[in-house]
Amino acid sequence: MTGLVRMFDASASIPTTVPPGFGAVAGYIGGDTPHVWTPKEWQRFSSLRQFPIWVDDQETADPIVSGTKAAAAAKKLGWRDDHSRAIVLDIEQTVKPVWVSKFSQRINTLGYLLIVYGAGDFVAKVKAARNWVANGSVNPGFVTGQYAVAYQVYFDQKLNGGVVDISIIGDDMLKLGGVGARKG
Repeated sequence: MTGLVRMFDASASIPTTVPPGFGAVAGYIGGDTPHVWTPKEWQRFSSLRQFPIWVDDQETADPIVSGTKAAAAAKKLGWRDDHSRAIVLDIEQTVKPVWVSKFSQRINTLGYLLIVYGAGDFVAKVKAARNWVANGSVNPGFVTGQYAVAYQVYFDQKLNGGVVDISIIGDDMLKLGGVGARKG
């Protein structure tokens, strides 16, 4: 990573205004999440590079159906489907490489790229090309062709009326984010 940018993400308690010093934001677009961000919540942060997050129960959800729904949700909100934008798959601490691979293939067929988010030891085992690693102090055992595009370093921080996690992202992730107001 050459240029570094601060990014925040929030699942339920979303800041009311853009916090100073941040260049990117990530929020949830669907799946098994406590709160799907509304277009109005996304529009609050139209000046930042934006990343949609999808989370699903990999034990029960079908990866093809999940990928189809994730791509549809991203497209509905205005992310381009020309293989220039990423959808983040939140795996937390689940290791299902085949599930993730099928999800990735599906969103790629529909025009999106995959970034896998989760704890370092777990994302390393999934073997995705691009990873957003929770807890930057973990040194995951990545294989050739696999690397971290972001590290989440602070958790549950109170910021501008919300509670957020804070990450540091590099150019390789930044260029895969959407810009401008989301639509719905």
